[in-house]
Amino acid sequence: DFGNGYPKRDYVRQMWESDFDFLTRIWREWGLYYLFDGMTLVLCDSPASHRQQDHAYDRVRYRAVGSRNVEEEHIYRLEMSRRITSGKVRLADYDYTRPGASLEGEFASYSDSAHDDIGQRGWGEYAQPLAGAGGLSGERNNYEDEARHLASVRVDAMRCRGRRLKGRGNLRGLTTGKTFWLEEHPQREINAEYLVVSTTLDIRNAAQSTESPSLNPRDTDDDDSRDCITDFVLQPANTFFRNRPKKKPHCASETAIVVAPPNQPLWVDGYARVKVRFVWDRESAKDEHASCWLRVSSPWQGNGFGAIWLPRTGQEVTIGYHEGDPDKPYVSDRMVNAWNQPPWKLPDNQALSGMLSRDLAGSRSSHLVLDDTPGQLQTQLASDHAQSRLVLGYNTRIVREAGRQQARGIGWELATDAWGVARAGQGMLITTDARDGASAPAKDMGETVARLSQARDIHERVAGLARQHEAQEARTDQRDVSKAIRAQNDAIRGSVANAERPFPELRRPDMVLASAAGIGLAAAESAHVASGEHIALTAGGHVSVAAVKALLASAVDGVRVFAQNLGIRLKAASGKVQIEAQRDDVEVIAQRVVNIISRTGSINLMASREIVFHAGSTRVVIDAQGYRVYTEGEHLVHAASHREFEPAAWPVSMPVTTAKPGRLAAHHVLIEHDSGYALANQPYRITLDDGQVISGVTNALGETRVVSSNVPVFATVELLAASEPDKVIALSKGVVIREAEQPFFAGDVPNAEKRSTTVAGKTVDTPSLRATTENKAPEFVSCDPMNFGLRFYHFIDGANGADAPAGMSMRKDVEYPVTKVYTAAIKAALKGIDWAGVGWPLSVESIEMIQNAVKQPLYNALRTGPFGLFGGNSSIPENGDVMPKIMVVNSDRAEQYDLRQDVSAAFMGRDWLIVVNAREIARIIEARHESDLLGNRLRALADTLYHEARHCQQYFWMLSLLQHFPDDYKDLSGIQQVYTSVMFENAFIAAGNTPLPDDPRVHIGLHRMLVFHYYWLISYMQKKPGWEYVMRDISLAEKKVYELLKVSPEAAQKMAQFETGYRSQLHEEDAYACAEVVQAYWQNPRDPLVRNPGTCTAQYADALRAVGARS
Repeated sequence: DFGNGYPKRDYVRQMWESDFDFLTRIWREWGLYYLFDGMTLVLCDSPASHRQQDHAYDRVRYRAVGSRNVEEEHIYRLEMSRRITSGKVRLADYDYTRPGASLEGEFASYSDSAHDDIGQRGWGEYAQPLAGAGGLSGERNNYEDEARHLASVRVDAMRCRGRRLKGRGNLRGLTTGKTFWLEEHPQREINAEYLVVSTTLDIRNAAQSTESPSLNPRDTDDDDSRDCITDFVLQPANTFFRNRPKKKPHCASETAIVVAPPNQPLWVDGYARVKVRFVWDRESAKDEHASCWLRVSSPWQGNGFGAIWLPRTGQEVTIGYHEGDPDKPYVSDRMVNAWNQPPWKLPDNQALSGMLSRDLAGSRSSHLVLDDTPGQLQTQLASDHAQSRLVLGYNTRIVREAGRQQARGIGWELATDAWGVARAGQGMLITTDARDGASAPAKDMGETVARLSQARDIHERVAGLARQHEAQEARTDQRDVSKAIRAQNDAIRGSVANAERPFPELRRPDMVLASAAGIGLAAAESAHVASGEHIALTAGGHVSVAAVKALLASAVDGVRVFAQNLGIRLKAASGKVQIEAQRDDVEVIAQRVVNIISRTGSINLMASREIVFHAGSTRVVIDAQGYRVYTEGEHLVHAASHREFEPAAWPVSMPVTTAKPGRLAAHHVLIEHDSGYALANQPYRITLDDGQVISGVTNALGETRVVSSNVPVFATVELLAASEPDKVIALSKGVVIREAEQPFFAGDVPNAEKRSTTVAGKTVDTPSLRATTENKAPEFVSCDPMNFGLRFYHFIDGANGADAPAGMSMRKDVEYPVTKVYTAAIKAALKGIDWAGVGWPLSVESIEMIQNAVKQPLYNALRTGPFGLFGGNSSIPENGDVMPKIMVVNSDRAEQYDLRQDVSAAFMGRDWLIVVNAREIARIIEARHESDLLGNRLRALADTLYHEARHCQQYFWMLSLLQHFPDDYKDLSGIQQVYTSVMFENAFIAAGNTPLPDDPRVHIGLHRMLVFHYYWLISYMQKKPGWEYVMRDISLAEKKVYELLKVSPEAAQKMAQFETGYRSQLHEEDAYACAEVVQAYWQNPRDPLVRNPGTCTAQYADALRAVGARS
């Protein structure tokens, strides 16, 4: 029904047609036709659209030719024709968004005439695959109604030609598209209402002649006075008029460019369809509105499988048309042009076939390449992400655009700069035993099985000798290992091949590593071999073990060592050889002589009860009752003199062990010195003057193991970095002097300093004033929680706590390795700049030169250590790159970044950017001709950069702590929203994805800094529009700050103010402490005087006093 509107189409193309041809084609398809009413074009779609002729022609008479004397206009010739037409049409169509649906529709118009109802089948154009502006979320069309309507148009177009009348008359005003009643035709049934389908008028001036009348050359039935002849075609007025649908133009391939919304490298929908802009299109914008959604042809497509390469924005594509239909475009292929070049330079790399994709940011790629270079065939699968690659064959490096580069080897290479995993659920064989031509089964390992069997035989034979000589138990010990080896070898060998197991090797998921030559294992750090059952080592020659530090062996059930021929030697070039049986006997048995020799000292034999010497029939007993000799032989004593004294006792002092502790003891509790929280899981080492060394990690309360001695001794307590356990980060000297059995009571006095908080998901407390868990008096040892990253330091040259008192602010036996390397590098970089050639104002080239000079030393420092940042390896930042950009800005740009003119530099967390005021460079340029002054200003720039880089490192790990342990801060309701708003999004996300190094000491420092930084930040932001929501956190954050820092609420408020509290702020003191060390290494790189751990900068101390946080 035209009154309800016609359905929308996804896409309709005017295919190089005039507007008239395009419109009439569309109208015909949907059963529309037009007529003119005066100067007005009228569209019609049903008999109800037709009006009657004007009053003079609403009824027209028929008069035969012989009735020429009729004065009125009339019809004088009329012919009626009738034809057989189809009365039923059934249409079908296909919609790829519902491929299983039967999209058919039918329309039938029955007739009483014979053979007038023959049906036709045809292809419709009503399927709409949601390719229009609404896409897949659009509303589906009603294909049943549309199919029926289109079928009805075709039926009506045939039916309306089944009965037609053609005639002629002198009807000057007969109008096409209007109806009239025919009257007075001899055949009554013809007298009816008709629609004028077409009219042809032949109008001439009347002849002016005096001659006798003659026949009219146009019509012998007309006299020569008539000046208008109208030929017309009629159909019954109650019959639908339709034009036959017009064929669409046939469309050949065209060229287009893939388009998308702004800043979108790719724009597809769920059907992998894209949008394009045709190269002939001069009016459409280059965005997603330029076309409908176009399907992309694929060489292979299945249900959830196949091959896919999505066209990207800007790529040139070829557009094909299904069945040549201009309304059914699709992307058939892609073409090379000046902006879309092949992946590798041609024709230089014509031997390369394959594919190369590029990430959506356009900086990195992945490729699969088949290299057909004669004699150097290779297959390469590679990704720029972490430089991951698999190369088979002749290994030649292939890079984007340039193509083949240097040769790298032959064989296969599987490599990555990130993690690698090889996993096989039923077993794995890695071997260097060759198989020519790959003809043998893949798991064939005859040589390997033979070597393992030979090793098992050696193991069993030598173990048998050990049991024979009673070095091992008869039915256990190495016999169990041999049985396990035999079972493992049988599983590796497998059984005989059969139909069920044609490849029987590896009956269980064993890992087999075999070599036709040798196997070398090397690790830059630790190597760990673990087994849930046994570990067996078998060698046809020697088993050699060498350790730079110590060879440590621990066994729960026993240690058995047996040598068949050349004996056993146990020697120490220095240090003790200590053999102890803490709960049983020590036996030394020799077939011949037992020698106990002290070359330069003495031999001490000590026993708490008695010492017995027994040789032959003589026995000597030494015990508390005295010295007795039993013999039936001689008792000879040779001496220069012989004297006797009164009785004197000499108590036995037995060695201290865990099972037998000494009478004196000390129990240390490790804390961080700023807030006094106990350090759980903190590595430590305690060395006593008597040679004892006790090491381990603290318990949840920060307690070490108890150290004990029978006599007063000095103890050196060393705290080790959890992330770098070979580095000593704090020292303390003490004395073990308290009686071990004397209980310690602190009384019931309340501890005003007792505080608790949650850090990294765990509760931490300040230590109690009561006894330790071992009922001992606590000996407190503190360390710096901010000792990490750019501020990491450790003691060197055997330094200990007594070398410099804690109150002494500076010392020389502490090394800051990261700062040391940075200072040397930045000093060389800055002094390497030709400052005499740098003009003012700074040119773009000069700014880039300075930025590039300082970038690498700073990035190398930020990357170092467990708390290092990552990225900065490319001029184009990669995903997850959190290295800060460095920018020198003039006054205009400084204002853009809110950098005050009196500030040298700042780290902008929102932009992840270190902004350096160009004024600092100007001061350097001013001093370029004065060597000492130039050096001082270069040093100032170096420590300023390090200061701001420390802020970057602080922020990153504070954000990591916040995101990994959000429940620790859930009472601060706005903290997540604030940091999401004020920090660079990529850095915030990367911090949340980066594991926090396991160092509880540093976690406490970061937690303290994060809480204060948040309080400082919202104290400033609360007065700004849009930040009113942070006001609800002010009081709670303030309370957390003064509890953490042990300051008054008033002092906390002053610390958060820029004017009064700047140098008292934790993040600033930490950054200034870093910068101070740069100055020390710049001035004296070999022997710097650096800050003594546990002390703060003078400016920090002054600032704390100024705000009332310290007296």
